Parts: sequence; C-alpha cells; structure tokens
Amino acid sequence: PVGLWAVPMMAAEAGQFPEIGQAQLQDFLHTGLEQVSEGALGPRMKELKSVAERGGRWSVVCFDSPVGEVLARFGSAAGLDVHWDSSADASRQVPVAIWLREASAQDVIEIVSGCAGLTARLEEGQVARPGSVTFIDCGGYSGLEEHKRLLRREAMLLWQRFVSRWPGDRRMANAHFAMALVREFGGEMAGAIEEYELVASRFLKSPLAPFALLSSSRARV
Repeated sequence: PVGLWAVPMMAAEAGQFPEIGQAQLQDFLHTGLEQVSEGALGPRMKELKSVAERGGRWSVVCFDSPVGEVLARFGSAAGLDVHWDSSADASRQVPVAIWLREASAQDVIEIVSGCAGLTARLEEGQVARPGSVTFIDCGGYSGLEEHKRLLRREAMLLWQRFVSRWPGDRRMANAHFAMALVREFGGEMAGAIEEYELVASRFLKSPLAPFALLSSSRARV
C-alpha cells in the first residue's frame, strides 16, 4: 500500500528550522557561491588529508563541466582505473554542476555519475592495482534480460548499503521488504522468503509485517 511507503520527512522536520528574516535567508541561499565559482574554470578536487578513512575523503567542485572530464580527473587523483561501457560513451559530454564539501571516493563517483544519469559499477582493487569503476547508461541497452539483471543488482547494492549504514533507521522494515521484492522479482525465492520472514519476526509492530507473512506464504507455493 502506498501509505506504508510515503514518509513525509520534510513535513516532520520543517519545524526544526526557526523563522528567519530576509537578510538571513539571502545569506543562507548564497552560502557556498564562492566555492562553486572556483569550478567555473574546470573541475577542482582535493583529498582531505586530515580525515583518516579507507579510501579517503574528498572535496569536489565543478560548474557545467563534462561528466567524462570530471570522472577522469577524479579517477586519476583517487587512483581508480576508469572504464566506460559502450552504452555510456554518448554521455561523456553531459554537463554537471557539483559541490561536495566532504565525501568518500565511492560517494563522489556515484553522485557525479548519477547527475548524468549513469550507473557506476565499482570493483575492489587487488594488491598490485587500484580499484576499477565502469560507467554504464541504464537507459541504453541491447538485451532486456541483461538490463533487468543490472537494475536488480544495483537496487540490491543500494538497499544493502542503506541497511549497513543506518541500522537504526525507522524505515529498516521497508528496506528489508524492498530487498525481498527485488529478490522475488529476480527468481531468488529462498532469499526473498528469508527477507520476508525477517520483516515479520523482527519488526512485529510494522504495518508491513502482515504483508511480509502473506508474501512469504505466497513465495513458498
């Protein structure tokens, strides 16, 4: 049901912002313009050495720069082996405007490519070579089944990352239910049943619990 998925986050959080005057509002809206103007001459990226994290943290700014140039420069700076799928070749010149004050290398790759409608497939690096990333245009494909497999894979990766990053989020039942749907759509019935039963047993008070039980029973037939 739609009501179980529509979460009015903005309405709930609107009261957290105090009333501000016209001058304060203008200052708020103009925050960061100086940094964005730095990217007018080309992509600017910098590794934040003060942050100790696997893969590093980065600041990136660009203004209407071709996404191919931005990703190529970032790949070189971050030590990533960048590849372009044939479906994404035509998207290299798509202009993007980005201002990231601090983000992980993976987030930078996904945000920048996402602004151009591309999907980034990241692979862990080996001992002797850096990690690699392949950019794919999900809007262009030659085979429907391969396209559906790609979309299922990307959907599962995103939901799994959500679950691992925010285990205490109030939408955790929704996340597991969504993963169950993706698995069922892909024919992974055992994995789908496991996710449905997890929702029904761990999130008893969730409105999704009875739907999870129903879906689990249906998947067993």
